[in-house]
Amino acid sequence: FYDRSSKLWEDVWGEHMHHGYYIPEDRTDHVQAQIDLIDEVLKWADCDSATKMVDVGCGIGGSSRHIARKFNCEASGIT
Repeated sequence: FYDRSSKLWEDVWGEHMHHGYYIPEDRTDHVQAQIDLIDEVLKWADCDSATKMVDVGCGIGGSSRHIARKFNCEASGIT
C-alpha cells in the first residue's frame, strides 16, 4: 500500500509528509511552514549540529534530506 500510495501523498503534502509551523498565524505557504516546523523542533531539542541522524517514520525522506543539508550530516531513514 505504502509504495503504491506514496505519489498521491507526495502530491498532497509535498516532500515533507507532516503538518507545518504556522507562525505568523496568517502564513499561507504550506511548504515553508513544513520546513519551519523541522527547524523549530530542532531548536526545541537544542540541536544545532549533527554528524549522523536517523529519521524513524521518514515517509519519502524530505525531512531527512533537509536536516542532512542543514547540518552537512549523514542521514538514514526508516519508513
